[in-house]
Formats: sequence, C-alpha cells, structure tokens
Amino acid sequence: MTNELHLIDPADESTFMTNPYPDNFEKVNYAFGESKGGTVEIAHLTVPDDNSTAMYNLRQIRDLDMHRIVPPGEYTRLIVGGQFMMSDTPAEAWEHEDAYERAEGNVLVNGLGLGFYLDAIQRKPEVENITVVEISEGVIELIGPHFPDVEIIHGNALKVDHDEEFDFAWHDIWPTISDDNIPAMIMLTDRYGGSSWGYDMIMEKIDEGYF
Repeated sequence: MTNELHLIDPADESTFMTNPYPDNFEKVNYAFGESKGGTVEIAHLTVPDDNSTAMYNLRQIRDLDMHRIVPPGEYTRLIVGGQFMMSDTPAEAWEHEDAYERAEGNVLVNGLGLGFYLDAIQRKPEVENITVVEISEGVIELIGPHFPDVEIIHGNALKVDHDEEFDFAWHDIWPTISDDNIPAMIMLTDRYGGSSWGYDMIMEKIDEGYF
C-alpha cells in the first residue's frame, strides 16, 4: 500500500482534516435511543477540531489511505454490548463505496449496523430487492423501523440458509479489522459471492507483515 503522506501540506489543514462523503452516501438521521434490553445504543459522536484528530488522521494517511480521514464534526455511532460497532463518518462511507458500486439486482446484506450502506443501495435504481441478516435483536429494534420495505432476518449470517440466489452480497458482521475474521469471510463469499468489509485491507496488511 502506497504511503500518501506526500500529499499532505502541514500548513493547509484541508489536506488532512477534510474528507467529503462519496456520492450517494449521507449521514444517518436517527433519534438517539437504546434497545429495550439496553445492550444496543444509537449515540452521539463528536470528533473535535484539535491536535488529537489531526494526529489520528495523519496516522490513517500514513498507514492506510486518504479516505480514512475523519473530519471534525458531529456524527452518529452504534454501540452493541458496550462495544463501538460503526459510525456514519466519511471514512466508513468510503469503506462501503466499492460494495455500493457493485450492488445490483437481488442483494444480500449480512449485517444491518446503522443501515448506512443499506440506505445508500436502497436508493440505487439498479437494486431491485434487498435481504438483510442481522444477529442482534436490539439492532433490528432500533434500526429496522427505518427500512419498512426491506426484509430483515434475525439470525446468524454464518448459519442462515437462503433458498434464493443473489446478484451481489455484502458481508459486514465484524466490529474490527482482524485476520481472525478471514475464515468466516471466505465461507460467506464462497457461499454467496460478493465481498467482505475489511478483507482487502487485511490481505494488504498481511503482505506488509502487520499480521
């Protein structure tokens, strides 16, 4: 992976503190709340305009790429069982951009999350039908009502069987980037095709000796 620090101008914060959303993605607009069991929460996320954010972004540019920049601002995040799962930052959107471009016809989405990706592909003319599999009842309780026209199945994506075939599948059921996820990623792509969140990044890190 090419280091992109050469694109940074230390005197120009726009080169390391600005990252527009890709086309077709936008911030979610949910009321904050908790699931009935209290294990799932939609929460506020403030990214400060300070040195800590600047240093974070510079590390992302050094180790990953420019799309990992998180600009200062107000965002929404999903917390499950006390663990941060995802947010609606531009960095998250860019991680879904390739899967957005590939989505068409009958689409399987493993992992509902904030519905960030689901919202984008639901508005895509090439997408005809979407099936979502989500393991957390609390996530379905909080996010599901925002997508009344989408079939959301409560279950483990690694165990649910589908009778139908899919034109594209997106697998995003892991909270962190880890090579421990590779066996499950391979199993899902072997079964349904498509791609998995973080797979390419993990393989690049393995090639570079990070894992």
